[in-house]
Amino acid sequence: AQRKNGEQFPELLSISVIRNAANQITHYVGVFNDISDQKDQEERLRRRALYDPLTALPNRFLLLDHLEKAIERASRRQLKLAVCFMDLDHFKPVNDTYGHETGDQLLKQIAVRLVRTLRKSDFVGDEFVLVLEDIDGLAQVECVAQKVVDALREPFALNDVTVEIGCSIGIALYPDHAERAKTLLRYADEALYETKEAGRDGYRITRR
Repeated sequence: AQRKNGEQFPELLSISVIRNAANQITHYVGVFNDISDQKDQEERLRRRALYDPLTALPNRFLLLDHLEKAIERASRRQLKLAVCFMDLDHFKPVNDTYGHETGDQLLKQIAVRLVRTLRKSDFVGDEFVLVLEDIDGLAQVECVAQKVVDALREPFALNDVTVEIGCSIGIALYPDHAERAKTLLRYADEALYETKEAGRDGYRITRR
């Protein structure tokens, strides 16, 4: 429906039948209810169920759904994609030294910086899992991974303090290393562990 000012809004229409003494239909009565508040509440609940309330990034359910669809697209177009598992280096000391509020602010800024660093077609999920589509090959993935590592080396201004962290990344490619979403995620997670074991602040490609 449309308000007098031209604004569109959702409405619920209920129609009642009016009959006379002979049980014949004489007319109908329609009652319109503005359900904007109800729709807004439904949208808030949907976002709460699918997006992280702190970073506003898609949760693991949306990540898996996106990755499976991305694999289908890559298969049809005979292209590659990459899954990057990322972990923050030296995040715990920030939390321990400055408190959880500052830690939360850092996570928010990291999410924003990641989205700005990557292409619009790239996917940034909760817990900082990246899905890079339309990849030519390994060299391009490594270039993007290094770009992310460099971006997170830059200092973060948080309230009254400035902190420096870093990140470790594990990478798996479709179809080079696996063709199923969950397998790609597992291989990328394993590569992340190898990056951390090797000294952090960098990236590794799965050896699968």
